[in-house]
Amino acid sequence: MYPAAFDYRSIASLDEALALLAEHGDAAKVMAGGQSLIPLLKLRFAQPSLVVDIGRMKGMTGVGPHDGWLTIGALTRHVDLERARDLPRQLSLLSEAAHWIQGPFTTALRPDEILTEIRVAASSKPAAGAYNKLERKVGDFATVAVAVQIELEGGKVSKAGIGLTAVGPTNVKATAAEKALVGHEPTDAVIAEAARLAAAAAEPKDDIRGSAEFKKDVVRVYVQRGLKTALARAKEARA
Repeated sequence: MYPAAFDYRSIASLDEALALLAEHGDAAKVMAGGQSLIPLLKLRFAQPSLVVDIGRMKGMTGVGPHDGWLTIGALTRHVDLERARDLPRQLSLLSEAAHWIQGPFTTALRPDEILTEIRVAASSKPAAGAYNKLERKVGDFATVAVAVQIELEGGKVSKAGIGLTAVGPTNVKATAAEKALVGHEPTDAVIAEAARLAAAAAEPKDDIRGSAEFKKDVVRVYVQRGLKTALARAKEARA
């Protein structure tokens, strides 16, 4: 299927792009790389009257520290994250899974807004993350995916984050699993309990990719595997 007809503008400045969005509202869509928008246009799930191309805009690329944050320009490519040599070891998760998600193809970004930068708090304590994704073939949508991040202090987990995707209507933050980790030494038993709680938080559906029961089990295994990987990386960062 071909997209419906639309006007196209290639924009050189953020001010010009914002002015067009303010003028056209929901009738305009922003395109950077086009990875998500172009398929939506072809399927006619999106039918804007104007496409605002910001792919050539200057000053919105790059990765680096700034005022205690790690900043990532909105036009930074995934490969730039993979190749960035100055990323703190604690932020190893970024190289694997290069989010305000409300549903499929839906974020909290308003029609007149443009994402210009992502800021990630840079910890001074030993910290690391890991990402695991089950897919039928390379580049396919995830059947199940799990991201974890932990921070250590005095041999115990001081902060923990566990995110699940493709197992609910939106991404799932496994808060009970996170709480089971914080304040405890990350023993095999503690990690196993966190993995069990994360699986319980998942709300997958039966489909051609697998049964809900199967997907919950993958969540459990991937959380356990990810936590052990993150723990090893955090200990390496401390060293």
